[in-house]
Parts: sequence; structure tokens; C-alpha cells
Amino acid sequence: MRLKPTPMNEASIIFSITWVLTFLAFAIFSGDLNQALRASSISIIFLLISYALWILTGYWWRKKGSQQRFFMNVTVSSAVAIGALLLMNQAVSNSTLAEDVKTNASGYFIAVAIIFFLTSVIAAALTQFLLVRPKKDKI
Repeated sequence: MRLKPTPMNEASIIFSITWVLTFLAFAIFSGDLNQALRASSISIIFLLISYALWILTGYWWRKKGSQQRFFMNVTVSSAVAIGALLLMNQAVSNSTLAEDVKTNASGYFIAVAIIFFLTSVIAAALTQFLLVRPKKDKI
């Protein structure tokens, strides 16, 4: 069964797949489910912003083909990952924490941003090329 290609459907599918893949990636890399839940909950910050932007840009690009919508989703994901990472690192560097805690927190946010971006690209590819049916040509 393939789903109707609406911006809300596409954004919801990408959101869901990205969250599951992020959780699985952190569970595999850390080996600890509590740490994986903590990391995937931080990725929700990235996902909520991305979800809203995927819907908005999806409405602007709804008449385009699946390849253009895929690259639009990747662009949104990269912008959110970079923007959120810069904001989080700025907040950490301006905090009054010890230097080793700042370094650990920055590394943690970098790992979350990288895994978020990679899993959202995989989710966008799955969504645009496998799960959403192609648009019908109007004659």
C-alpha cells in the first residue's frame, strides 16, 4: 500500500521513521536503552522544528516531482541540524559549566545532529521513493 502524496502525510512519515531510526542508532552505538531514549528525546527538538518546516515547504513544493521534494526535505533537515547545533553549542559555551562538561555536552549535541541528519535523509528517501505513490499524470 502506498500513501497519498500530501505534505502532511510525507512530513508525518519522515518524522516517524527518523525518530525510530534515531532511537535504533543510539541504542546500537551506546548499547544502553536509557541513553538511547535520552538522545532520541533530544532529537525531538530537531524533529519538531523540521516537521513544521517539512509541512510548510511541502505545501510550496506539492506540485513538484518526488526528486525535488526529496531534496527539499534534505535541505530542511540540513538547515535544522546545522541551526540547532549552532544554537545548542552557543548555549553550552555561554554556560557556567566546567570545561570537561562543556566538551562532553558539545560532543553529545554534535552526535545527535549528525545522526538526526543521516536518519532524516534515509527517512526522506524511503518516503519519497517507496512509501508515497507517484503523482498521476493529467492528460
